[in-house]
Amino acid sequence: SESLTASLDTSGYLTSGASPRASGGTISETRLFYSTPRITWKFSEWWKVEASYSYRWRDVENLAEPVAANMVTFMLTYYPPKLSFSE
Repeated sequence: SESLTASLDTSGYLTSGASPRASGGTISETRLFYSTPRITWKFSEWWKVEASYSYRWRDVENLAEPVAANMVTFMLTYYPPKLSFSE
C-alpha cells in the first residue's frame, strides 16, 4: 500500500577535553550541530523514493570562523519480490 513518511533527525554537541592539556597541546572546545529532514514515499509494494537534506555545522574555539556543510540526497529503491523454489 502507498505511504508517505516525514522525519527529522537533529542533534547538537558541546565537547571539550577531560584535561586542559593533552600531550603536545591543548584540546579546544568544539560545538557541533547536525540536522537532517527526510521525506519518504513508498508508492508501490516494490518501490520507494526518499529525499533528504543534511546540514552540518562545527565551531572550534581557536579557529577563526565556523565550518558548515550541506548535502542533498535523492534515492530510488527497488525491493524485488522474494523468490522461493521447492522440490
